[in-house]
Amino acid sequence: MPTEPKSSWIKDIFFNRNVLTVDTVNGESYNYQQVEGSVYNEFVLSKSKGKFHNSRIRGKYVCLKG
Repeated sequence: MPTEPKSSWIKDIFFNRNVLTVDTVNGESYNYQQVEGSVYNEFVLSKSKGKFHNSRIRGKYVCLKG
């Protein structure tokens, strides 16, 4: 089940089998590989999804754009 964050850039967040999928408001989808469940939990609880994504996820995990 997706998490619908309050964000100007991120539309939905999905997590399944260590793959974190971030769907953006402009229709792009990013699939981050081998993400720990604890990182997903921190992401969901973060006040700013965009800041968390940029500092803790982007560039840290292999990403397959889909």
